[in-house]
Amino acid sequence: LLKLLIISFHNFDLYKININKEKITNFNQEYDNLMKAIKEENKQNALDALANLYNYLPDFIENSTDDTNKKILIKTKNNVFKAYSLLDKNDWNAITENVNLANQEFTKILTNSQSSNKNQYIINKAYVQINELQNSTQTKEKEIFLIKYKNLLGRPAPQESSPFRRRTGRPGRRA
Repeated sequence: LLKLLIISFHNFDLYKININKEKITNFNQEYDNLMKAIKEENKQNALDALANLYNYLPDFIENSTDDTNKKILIKTKNNVFKAYSLLDKNDWNAITENVNLANQEFTKILTNSQSSNKNQYIINKAYVQINELQNSTQTKEKEIFLIKYKNLLGRPAPQESSPFRRRTGRPGRRA
């Protein structure tokens, strides 16, 4: 996950996309908190720091692209990860709230005219998986939530894809 976050931010020059300097400073401070938590092998502090870092992505994306679907996906991923980061705290109200927000955000893709027909299967599948994740919060069972989370964000079969997985190419090239 850390690798995904670093890859996501690697594609940004925060100073070029007109981000508030205070946000950049705060982001860097959160990154330092993450490095400290990792060094101390403190899982919950690392998850909290990652969730805080990921929280910056929607603002950064907002200023760097006109792609509405990309913005929606980042906001959806942000809410899904926030929910995941709260699992060890057993804060099921906040977990449920974040998954509900993810579902509301992703629903915008279903009504967005930018979505192409060739991606409709992938979009519909992701929507169903988000709903399954949402339903899993009712059980308040960590293991069930993790299965649904991994189904949503895990590795697809070779012939499948997901809007939640970063497409990778050769190093140094954007996919």
